[in-house]
Amino acid sequence: DPDQFVGDTKREILDIQKQRTALVIREVEETLDTLEDEYRKRMLPSLFRIVQSEPTFERLCADAEVDQLSDFPVLKTFLSHYREIQRVHFLLPLVSFTNLVMERANFSVSRSATTTIKDFVEEQTDESFVMRSFEAFQKAWNEVRPSVSSYECHPLPEGYSTLSLSSSLLLCCLDSQDSGLQVMAMIEALCDKQNDFLDKFLQLAGSNGASIPSIRFLSGGDGAAISTVEVQSASDRVIIGEEGIGTSNLLDELIGFSHHDWRYGYGKKTKRNWEKMERHIVQFALCDKMLLSYHKDKVKKFVFEGEVFSSSEYMVDRVKDAVPQEPLSSEVRNALTNSIVIREHQQHLLNCVSAMMFVVSNKKWTAEDASESLWNVLQENVPVSYQATLQMMTKTPLGSTSVKLQHLVGVYEAIEDIGFETIFDTLWHHRVEFQEALSEDLIQAVLASLEHLRVEGMRVAFRRFIMRYLAPSPDVTADQCLLYRLQIEGLWPSGSVLGGMPLDDTVETHFPAGACFKHALRIYKLLDDHVIAQTRDTAVSRTKEHPGTRRPGQRSAAKQPRRGRY
Repeated sequence: DPDQFVGDTKREILDIQKQRTALVIREVEETLDTLEDEYRKRMLPSLFRIVQSEPTFERLCADAEVDQLSDFPVLKTFLSHYREIQRVHFLLPLVSFTNLVMERANFSVSRSATTTIKDFVEEQTDESFVMRSFEAFQKAWNEVRPSVSSYECHPLPEGYSTLSLSSSLLLCCLDSQDSGLQVMAMIEALCDKQNDFLDKFLQLAGSNGASIPSIRFLSGGDGAAISTVEVQSASDRVIIGEEGIGTSNLLDELIGFSHHDWRYGYGKKTKRNWEKMERHIVQFALCDKMLLSYHKDKVKKFVFEGEVFSSSEYMVDRVKDAVPQEPLSSEVRNALTNSIVIREHQQHLLNCVSAMMFVVSNKKWTAEDASESLWNVLQENVPVSYQATLQMMTKTPLGSTSVKLQHLVGVYEAIEDIGFETIFDTLWHHRVEFQEALSEDLIQAVLASLEHLRVEGMRVAFRRFIMRYLAPSPDVTADQCLLYRLQIEGLWPSGSVLGGMPLDDTVETHFPAGACFKHALRIYKLLDDHVIAQTRDTAVSRTKEHPGTRRPGQRSAAKQPRRGRY
């Protein structure tokens, strides 16, 4: 690796310089110790001088204050901000390892998982590579975490100043809540440090950059300009501080541009080559460096198992935008519905297809890709953690070439419907906090909203809400408002709104604001009974029009099941 070779060579040269300097100082001091002061001053006035102790950053800054550095503003700015940017080079290992964890464990780790970093490393086929990446991440965490105490005015949990192999893997998962919040806070803090420093430079260049030689050297005389890059895509060239070297070694190099002036009393005066230091700072801290973009709402976060839709609420619409979708044929849908494997492993398959939808919505596809076999696309794009589920799919209609990428949403909706009754009954018997009885006012308010929203569409929306948010999320609270979740367009089938008003406006205007998660199961029962009543009324009217006729497979209206009171 050329970069590593250059870094190792720089360190070796600095070590040799330090050793030689220390050796000369020690020999001079030993010689002086053997001589009397009077003899030394009278006989050896120009050969030996008292050499000052090793230069330090503090002495460098003190000399800079004395000389004022009016002709070297870039160096002055760097020295005044050194404490803030000395750890910025740790950004790269923080981002690299979190990206690696996201690539290898996305969709397969739940928020309640007890997986340790050691467990994750040992599961990888390239264990040595992953281990090296973690060691760099661990060093960065242990250096940066103690100095980051809050995120968006909220204090971070205590007791996480150091990281080890026995720590939870959740600490390495970028997330805007829980454990993953800490690494997000560290990355954002380091981004802010680099951006603040580059902003100072831009202000400097904007005010009098044309008169500063080092800025003319950097910009080629055309004025200074600094680009912006997403931090998750940033390379070591755009981050202040070289990987493995860092700003602490830069100080050694700056101090190296100094020498003792023997003309002044006993060599105590140190002369600094400020011009060389200025040029070196420009080369090291400004050339190719970029402002780092890192917004919590746009950053690619880790997606926990079963939370793909809560991480990207418009998933269905995003898939439709990426690849035009076609409905499943009745034959394929019936085959999926009757598949024993899908019924037995419905949740695993649903998570796998959800992960695939997440991948599809974040890639660019051509018109020809829409007719590609869904099975082939799954094999090439699904996360590694779902390989076992893919093998399971070979025993289902999804393993055939008749199902295309353009059927992905239809496949998801078909699998979503399979086994819903079982999931609903499980929630009904084990999550009593979501089945609070509805007041008469709330019942009437829900029914009144059906004048603007189709009851079939609202029932589908509640089914999807229960599948996506209640079933996989044991930590959701019962008092959360339903209105916000129901404004998510991905929950609703097309044509759910009666009239031309947008869906979110219709829901906000007509759905009762007092409905909470604790009412969700009862409201679904209410809607289900309403659909059953409509079906019964339709069947009765058809029977009156055509006595003695019944559609194939249709049960008698009198035998339609009711779910009970709500």
